[in-house]
Amino acid sequence: MVSLVVVPRTHEGSCGAELRLPEPVFGVPLQKRDTVEHSPDIVPRANGYEDEPDLQERWSRLQRWTLRRFGKKADVEGLLFLIGIQELGQGVLPDLGKTRKEQIVREGAYCVLETLGYYERVGMEKSGHWIWQQAHPMPAELSKEAEEVMLRRAVLRYFDRNLKHWPDES
Repeated sequence: MVSLVVVPRTHEGSCGAELRLPEPVFGVPLQKRDTVEHSPDIVPRANGYEDEPDLQERWSRLQRWTLRRFGKKADVEGLLFLIGIQELGQGVLPDLGKTRKEQIVREGAYCVLETLGYYERVGMEKSGHWIWQQAHPMPAELSKEAEEVMLRRAVLRYFDRNLKHWPDES
């Protein structure tokens, strides 16, 4: 399970670095990003999917899409890993160590939490990692279920904003 506690990073890179669109891991190039509103608009609720009945169906559709695309059904952590790889623009890297995989998942978490207005990109390090700044405080003391629901919503929003045709069943 991915923890929503995101540790602020220090960086040596220049905040004025030119931003670039990464190479597509998903087989579809990223769309140009719209400006993200800077107030969290989705607050996790403990009741899971009851307030958003299509969330479970959309999540199932995303899992079917990843199964067709990658031959494996991805959970939240797996999708955060793929999003992190996509955003770093490095392509799939073989033989990654545990620490590096955790960094990539964390990068994916920042990216999806950006879609909810909790984080914003302020530049890029020389190493190619985004520099993140917290835009709004994360909700305090979420249950594991509420964390999972919030991350699922954020992942779905990331796909909606960045991949034009992901939900197509064809």
